[in-house]
Amino acid sequence: MRKIVHMYLASGVAEAGNRAGFSPGERHGMLVFLSSYTDNYDWKEAERVARENGWCEIEFKKAGKITRETIVDQDRTVRECFATALAAGSSMVAYAAREV
Repeated sequence: MRKIVHMYLASGVAEAGNRAGFSPGERHGMLVFLSSYTDNYDWKEAERVARENGWCEIEFKKAGKITRETIVDQDRTVRECFATALAAGSSMVAYAAREV
């Protein structure tokens, strides 16, 4: 059975000590990646990953499946997060542009 990677688009507020190194209280956009063997989205697990990485007040906007074929056209960071999610089960990236 082949793993599926779901990508969740969200924003959240940085907590002290967040893994991205942003100032506490700032709101940033993020992508959370989860691998699974089912088509079902796991919103609670996506939130857990974001919280584990030092984020709170997480607001999910949408989610979708990404594949080896569609990831080719994405930037290096997204491709690396995809690969990490396949290998480790999850990954995420927060973007420097602040959301207001």
